[in-house]
Amino acid sequence: MSNIEHNNNLRWLHLSDFHTGKDEYAQRKLFGRMLDHVQHTHDKGFRPDFVFVTGDLANKGKTDEFEMFYNEFLLPLFTILGGDIEKKTYVVPGNHDVERIRNPFFSPEDICKSNSRFFDSTKEGQSLRNQILPRFESFAAMDMSASPAQWLSSIQGAFSQIIDFKGRKIGVVGINTAWLSKDNDDRHKLSPGRQLVEAALDEIANCDARIVLGHHPLDWFADREMPQFRALFGKHNVIYLHGHLHEVRGMPEDGSGKSYLAIQCGAGFETRESEVWKNGVIWAELDLETHELRLQPRNWNPNNLDWPVTTGAFPEIRKMEGSDWWLFASPEAQKPSEGGKQKKRANANSVKIPEGWQFLTKADLSELGGPLEEDTAIRFFNGATPTWQQAVSKSIPRRAVVSRLSEFISQPSKSDRPRVALLLAASGEGKSTVLLQTIYAVCNSDENWRVLRRSDETQPVSVNDLIAITSVPGPWLIVTDEADQVANKIFEIIRLLQVRGRGDVHFLVASRDTDWIAAKAYSDNWWKYSIFKEEKLRGLDDEDAMRIIDGWAEFGRAALGRLANLERDVAVRLLIDAAREEAKTPQGSFFGAMLTVRFGDDLHEHLKLLLQRLGTRIIPGGATLLDAVAYVAAIHSLNLEILSRPVLAWVLGCLPKELKRNVLLPMGEEAAATTTSQFVYTRHRRVAVAVLEVLSSAFGEDTDQYYEDLAGAALDAYHAGEYIPQLGGWRYDLAAKLSTIGRDDLAIRVSRAVLRREATNTKTMVKLASLYRDANSSEEAVALFRNYRGDVSDNRAFFVEWALSESLDGDSGGAIGLFAHALSDECAFVPPDNRDSNTVLSILDSEFASLFELYNNRIFLEGRVAVATIGTKCVGDSRRLAAFEKSREVCKLLGAQTFRLDDCYDVFQRAIDEAYALCHRKEIRERLQKQPQVTFDGLKKLIRDANLTKPPQ
Repeated sequence: MSNIEHNNNLRWLHLSDFHTGKDEYAQRKLFGRMLDHVQHTHDKGFRPDFVFVTGDLANKGKTDEFEMFYNEFLLPLFTILGGDIEKKTYVVPGNHDVERIRNPFFSPEDICKSNSRFFDSTKEGQSLRNQILPRFESFAAMDMSASPAQWLSSIQGAFSQIIDFKGRKIGVVGINTAWLSKDNDDRHKLSPGRQLVEAALDEIANCDARIVLGHHPLDWFADREMPQFRALFGKHNVIYLHGHLHEVRGMPEDGSGKSYLAIQCGAGFETRESEVWKNGVIWAELDLETHELRLQPRNWNPNNLDWPVTTGAFPEIRKMEGSDWWLFASPEAQKPSEGGKQKKRANANSVKIPEGWQFLTKADLSELGGPLEEDTAIRFFNGATPTWQQAVSKSIPRRAVVSRLSEFISQPSKSDRPRVALLLAASGEGKSTVLLQTIYAVCNSDENWRVLRRSDETQPVSVNDLIAITSVPGPWLIVTDEADQVANKIFEIIRLLQVRGRGDVHFLVASRDTDWIAAKAYSDNWWKYSIFKEEKLRGLDDEDAMRIIDGWAEFGRAALGRLANLERDVAVRLLIDAAREEAKTPQGSFFGAMLTVRFGDDLHEHLKLLLQRLGTRIIPGGATLLDAVAYVAAIHSLNLEILSRPVLAWVLGCLPKELKRNVLLPMGEEAAATTTSQFVYTRHRRVAVAVLEVLSSAFGEDTDQYYEDLAGAALDAYHAGEYIPQLGGWRYDLAAKLSTIGRDDLAIRVSRAVLRREATNTKTMVKLASLYRDANSSEEAVALFRNYRGDVSDNRAFFVEWALSESLDGDSGGAIGLFAHALSDECAFVPPDNRDSNTVLSILDSEFASLFELYNNRIFLEGRVAVATIGTKCVGDSRRLAAFEKSREVCKLLGAQTFRLDDCYDVFQRAIDEAYALCHRKEIRERLQKQPQVTFDGLKKLIRDANLTKPPQ
């Protein structure tokens, strides 16, 4: 299993989250299969020195559940592994090992307060903890591991063990992160007790390796205590093994500037074979000489009845070439040492690298470039966010633009101006891969290149920091994607460098082409201060297409898909033709062409399998990656750019700071989504549409609900103080878009969700009323206005929409009063414009015509003449002007007299008064204060100015 001799390496098996008792039949089957896997691994020569079980042995903390776990799994495991493994097996409790119905009345919030003595290593603290100890009675009574007896009830409240291992000291600390577990809302309320953990860690401070066992990730701890535990784990450079979230994850962490390593194990049992599950284990090997930790996660595959390596668990860049192991530096290796290589490396640049940037040299990339394993390559071809290992592998073809960019950047410097290469492309064209491949090519052209790559586009760019960093002689290459967001900062850096004659600092910047234009980045005079080159990545030429087909062909049918049985030339031509068709759309032509030629009609089945897999990946907050993809697809399917990171975090119930690590990166690795610095999308709109179709047909999901959830989340986040880009998109544009595609019912649901969260936003009310009106539900529209009692100052649209709704509901008199108010000086601070006036006058023309037909009152006919005469003097389109002229002709045929323009306003006012007398709604009269005594000076000035500016006939 490992190609490295055991020697003094420390090996262990990490297990977690069995939930014994949840499904006895299925669990017994899995116990047998897991034991068979351990037997097979043991027989191949990998014999663990320790077994660590990080909680949730049981499902409800009952004695019979623990009996089943120990008797049917752990004791047979001891038999397989042999030796004295039972003396080196350590177990800690999880939230499912708690009998929650016992002693439930306690407050985690009060216990975590700074003045609480609950977690003190004293008799008092012990006494306080003993009050809830009955909840762990079955766990403690049935424990058959090497964890010290009664450690939960001890003054220490944690345990620390120092084991002699081949002349080395191994420290193991067990902590109880489930002390305060009460229900399914434990997140940010838990603590294992800082004083207890600190005392236990002090006991193993001088050990050669320090391993901490707990159940929950640190981000489930109380917010006030989480930084303290990070600092504590960093201080002692621990390896923290835990479970709880039922998926494998490994991440170097930082606490007060010092490192620790957190390894999360998948579930030992989660669900039945017939469902999507992720039952798994982690094998580990720590080299105590080199301080390298090698990890191999495996999961049960019910389709093949085996235990394959779990792909996507750890970053591919950490995978050891030619093996199934992932490599991490243990925290011990990251301690500063006098005269060591690390110290020397850090001093290569005396200025601290800013947060969000990555410093690279040829040495950092030297181990990359090898061939990819098939599953890694297929994930890349399917559109996964490219890793360094994937992008620069020799298995991945280089497009011609990579050579052009790298040659432009790496040519010998003969100028005092920086070189700037701008790469523009639509989303899905492959620009991220091109950037990584270009960096790799530049670094390999000369080992002296220093690269600063912006690795987190959400972090700000500091002009002073980058100028200071590049003060060391180059050559330097500064690289950033999403350059439209920071174009002004990059331009200022380039200008300052040119003034200083720094022709040894160069730039590779990329952006979506539409974003670069929208940011008006072309307005900066890049050519004045730099040697500037622009490359546009759009479509495929014959050379690129041939390279891509050849790259797919190396991995056979799995990569070629529907092209597998075609001649090379035919496949190339199909790819080029598909790219040409896709180039007619705003989406990425390369990715769209790939979907067409590789998947075709099989895209839905491919996405169904992907969504099943994502549905098993739980994220902080309790949602799954399937939920995340569904929300992203819902918005992208409408071609709206409004789903920002804060909104996605809010709707998923996770913290914004956790979104990138726990949602965006995993979705990118699964080719499910991509991001800009602000917004999140699927890889292609066609994918978004297909995802919704699969969710509806294969998963039975109500995909309409996604839109209501998202709109509500956007407004909730905004009112909680979050900055929400494109907030108007959620308030108005989403509902408008749904209405234009014929989904008036859904548009109304969304607009209602928005209005519920800001009941006094009259603009939102107007939007909802217009949707009701378009859906022939004028009674719902008028109810909004009639029931509203708030202020409506400076909002002509409010009265126009109310008037339209009242007209449809049959109150023409009230409608005319409201229309007149909408045109009046009293309605708003700004006078009415041509658009307002033309709209309202056109409707008033129709309303007066209706009233004349109903009542034969000539004042309504004269009012129509006045409105039409004023309308002909407005600046409007020819169609509307013609309608006003026709109205005047009709009135003339009916015997109406004509009026001079100045007289029209008096006639208009009399007609309004007569019509308003017919109004029978008290809500309208209360709003307009019984009688609309208004003035129209703004309208008169608009007409007067229009006639002064008209050209002579």
